[in-house]
Amino acid sequence: MPAEVTEFKAHKAPSEITATITPRHWANGQLCPELEMQESIRLDGKVATITFKMTYTGPDQGKPRHQEMPAVFVDGMLENFVYTKDGQLTRSTPRILAENGRDGVDGLAIDHSSSEWVAYLDDNNWGIGIYTPGTPEFTCYRALGNGTTGPSGSACSYVAPIRTFALTTGLKMEYTFYLTIGTLEEIQARFEALQ
Repeated sequence: MPAEVTEFKAHKAPSEITATITPRHWANGQLCPELEMQESIRLDGKVATITFKMTYTGPDQGKPRHQEMPAVFVDGMLENFVYTKDGQLTRSTPRILAENGRDGVDGLAIDHSSSEWVAYLDDNNWGIGIYTPGTPEFTCYRALGNGTTGPSGSACSYVAPIRTFALTTGLKMEYTFYLTIGTLEEIQARFEALQ
């Protein structure tokens, strides 16, 4: 079920859309009225600048937990994962999530990107890059589904830059991240220009 959109605006100059929503709990599908989330997406040339704001009015949750900042799901045809480790471009093979959602791994597998950006690429080195300043930790996996890719496919690749904190009454959180598509060289150059 989709989140509940309480406000939506499209702006012509600059090219930007904004929305205010009441999200749903990812596991049980119930609305979370204790959360108000705002999102703005602005196109800056070949880079999308996305800002999230969250206000939490529910009870203190106590224990710090990993928070996805943001969760990004892309087409399964983008299966080659690239990030920087100790300043060097590194290619890795994300773990495959089992069909039932459990793969024998307790908790999230966390790694670090020394540049705070990651990318999923196809076999021609083209794909999507995600840059979340101030967030070097990330988790990633692939879900094979029935093996099909494209607009109607069920395979996907996932990555989430991770921050760890507790939800506390009155918490306000704001962060900005960036998305771009292109070759690995284009993705790296655009994100380096933002740094």
